[in-house]
Order: sequence, then C-alpha cells, then structure tokens
Amino acid sequence: MTVAFTKEDVREGLKQVFDPEIGINIVDLGLVYDADISDSGDVLVTMTLTSLGCPLGPVIVQEVYRQLRRISEAGVTILLVEQNARLAFKLAQHAYVMEQGRVVLSGPTQDVAASEHVRNAYLGVG
Repeated sequence: MTVAFTKEDVREGLKQVFDPEIGINIVDLGLVYDADISDSGDVLVTMTLTSLGCPLGPVIVQEVYRQLRRISEAGVTILLVEQNARLAFKLAQHAYVMEQGRVVLSGPTQDVAASEHVRNAYLGVG
C-alpha cells in the first residue's frame, strides 16, 4: 500500500497548532516527540502538553484534535491513546477501554460510549 501522508506531512499539520500564550507551534516547542507512519498507513504521534495546570492546555488539545480529524478525513488510520474519553469518542470510529492494563471493552465507538460502565466511570453520566 502506498501511504498518502508522510511523516513530514503529519509534523507540518501539527505545526499549525500554536501555544496561544507564546505564539510558538507545538512542534517547535518540542512537545511533539515523533510521528511514525506504518507501511499500512497507520499514524502514531508521540507528544505531550506543557503541564496539566496549563490554563490554555485545552485550547492546544482542541487544535491538535482539529488537525487529527483533517488527517483522518484524508483516509489515514490514527491510533489515539487518550484519557479524555469525550474528546476521543468524537474522533474515533472504534474504541478500546483499558483498565489496569487489560482491555475490558471494545467495539464501535457509539456502542462503547453507550455502555453503562463507560457512561458511569468515564463520562460522568448515568
């Protein structure tokens, strides 16, 4: 399979995400450690935010998700490991729920999000 995206394409897309306080993109800030694309076209981005207490962290996260959605809509599979279930469910087509290192639930995102366990434990509803 020929991959339509390159590692540089992914990095360039993420360069469109800026820290709103200092105006520097997250790649140049060093928050994106790596971007790998498998032969089958799967993308793995290893990154972090500045800190949990960063008041503008949510703005950066939203911009990263916007870029991931753009990449996904181009037909690229994205493996996303995320603790914010609400945000991850907006992007994902398939979800895995892990607890203590084990997959306890998986399936189409809509089904996983509707699970009583997920609604109670991760979405705060139910």
